[in-house]
Amino acid sequence: MIEDPDPMMGEEIEFRPRRPESADTEEAGPAPAAPPKPAFTNLVDFVQNRLVIIYRRVPDSSTRRWCPEWWRHDEAVLRLFALWRAYEALRRDDNGLGLSNWWLQHADPHMRVLMSVDGPFELCKKGHKDGDDDGNPHYGIAPLPHVEADREAFAALGAWTDNEIDRAA
Repeated sequence: MIEDPDPMMGEEIEFRPRRPESADTEEAGPAPAAPPKPAFTNLVDFVQNRLVIIYRRVPDSSTRRWCPEWWRHDEAVLRLFALWRAYEALRRDDNGLGLSNWWLQHADPHMRVLMSVDGPFELCKKGHKDGDDDGNPHYGIAPLPHVEADREAFAALGAWTDNEIDRAA
């Protein structure tokens, strides 16, 4: 048995038949359509012009928090970014379930976490602090406790390799 030199690559699977090189381009049909333009051009546009308008709740109550400076909170930014991207993908769903799925699978769960009293806006009830002692804008909340991962603990699972994957820029 011959081992594949790069097991991550595997065999290339072709989902569409290749056109013969001699085929006439006129027979190919219309050119593929350009990707649809987003309804909102960026995260800020989405939050300011859609989310805060349609997701109406009493923000500062015993059960909810919202921070008008949401963009200062890393967790909030990442969750809201995920909501925006999911919205853009699902709003174009032709089967008619896209926006329902967006509400049920994305908006409601993320907004429940974002607006919970122990969520990322936990300390925002009376406004922001200037930052913690090291100048980071985490408003006095320390990161979760963390101990560097032990390579040997992961070796048995095959979950740690010496070949690291390049990170996105």
